Amino acid sequence: MTKLIRVLDDYSEFKLNFSIGSHNVILFEDDRLKINLIKLIFNMSEKNLRSTPYVISGFNLKPYLNLFDNIYDKLSIDLDIKSHHKLTLIQYCDIFDFKNFNSEFYLLNNFDKLKSMFIVSLFSRSKVILFENVYSLEVRTYVKFIMDLVEKFNLFSDRVFIEMKKQVIV
Repeated sequence: MTKLIRVLDDYSEFKLNFSIGSHNVILFEDDRLKINLIKLIFNMSEKNLRSTPYVISGFNLKPYLNLFDNIYDKLSIDLDIKSHHKLTLIQYCDIFDFKNFNSEFYLLNNFDKLKSMFIVSLFSRSKVILFENVYSLEVRTYVKFIMDLVEKFNLFSDRVFIEMKKQVIV
């Protein structure tokens, strides 16, 4: 279920219901408002879900690690002991049609970089995934495709997705 929230100027009355399994789209008017909203989301999620949000902002994985190493580095998973996590990773990569999870991150195209960040977010301990959808039209198209997959396969059944979009006043 997608919930659209418009926050134009006064965010003092802003309330966000962090229901598990929801996709929240927050429209904001300016960058000052965005920064304040992100701070508010961090505070609310730490109180309600006892978890700091996993933030997808730009292509922000460590570029010197490949995706495979980066996921397991973040999760501190011993691949020899926790082989079921490897199977889950392969399943996610299959869902996202992401074939190159052993490629060096910097060699990936932008679409695969974005896919890799969503895959890592699904492995994170956080129940809140906060991401900015304020990029080019091409990247916004990628995000829509990815969110359609997330919804289709019910990957956010135990997550809260929060998408920040800048509203253009016409």
